[in-house]
Parts: sequence; structure tokens; C-alpha cells
Amino acid sequence: DYFHKGRRIEKHAWVYVPYGYEKGEMYPSVYFMHGAATDLDSFLWPAGQHFLFFHILNHMIENGDIPPLIMIFPTYYQGEYGPSNCTKETDLALASCFPDELRHELIPEVEKAYMDAAADYSLRNRTERKRRIFTGFSMGGVIAWNVFCDGLDLFSSFGMLSGDCWKK
Repeated sequence: DYFHKGRRIEKHAWVYVPYGYEKGEMYPSVYFMHGAATDLDSFLWPAGQHFLFFHILNHMIENGDIPPLIMIFPTYYQGEYGPSNCTKETDLALASCFPDELRHELIPEVEKAYMDAAADYSLRNRTERKRRIFTGFSMGGVIAWNVFCDGLDLFSSFGMLSGDCWKK
């Protein structure tokens, strides 16, 4: 828990892998952050349309519109701070903490689990940076700005969708 500095918490993320996925291949990876008052499910499961976004990705890959990729849908919420009980100040504090969580917890776990468990991932390796993208919508765009400011060594591209920069 980077917000409370040391308390242990468990968090989850959705991970999309392409059809024909093989562990050990180095896929491009896109990290997509949800907006405020929503969660990691909101973008993926709108109005009961389960797996719709995954089908869109599958067809884009099949048609050659995008390369096979891994897409990660994390959340910045943690512990008792969730979509229904955060203030702007809490969202700002959690957004400020997320780049450290991303660097030290999420990227290593994703790459160990989905890329190559035997590889020694150096987060400062420019080759790895070139295949990572971070983007987010609304509050997720605010977090993308924080990741941009604190994680240029981690990602090669950023997308801030309807999110401004609150970074001080």
C-alpha cells in the first residue's frame, strides 16, 4: 500500500492475452487505467456486454489492424478507498502513489506471469520500455500524466484521454 506506506493489501488487474498467446514471447503491452467513480471492470463490461472489448481486440488483431498484444486493466483504488467513497483529494493522493506501485509491483508481476518467468526484468531496460504503453480515461488520464512524469523510463508512449495534469 503506497498510500499508507507499508500496509499490505491485495489488488487485482484484468489481463487480456491475444488468441494464440504463448508465454515467453515479448508482446507489446498496453496498460489502461479507468476513470474516477468506476473500476477496472467498467471499461470491459459495459451494460452487461461481457467480453465485448475483448472481441474487438481479437478482431483487430485478426484483421492486422494492431499486432498481438497484452492489455492490462489495473485500478488505482486500494483498501477502503474505492469508486464510491473517494474525494478529489483522495483520488489525487492515490494517483500520486500509483507510479510507484506500477514500477515496483504491477509491471514486474505482469511480465513475470505473462512474458517469461525466467527473465530478469530490469525496468530501466530501454528495449522493454519500447514495447510498453500507458493510457487512461478521465481520472485514468490524470494518472497517465503522473506515470508520464515519474515513469518515462518505463513506457515509450502515453495516452491521456479526457484527463488533465494535476502533477505538482
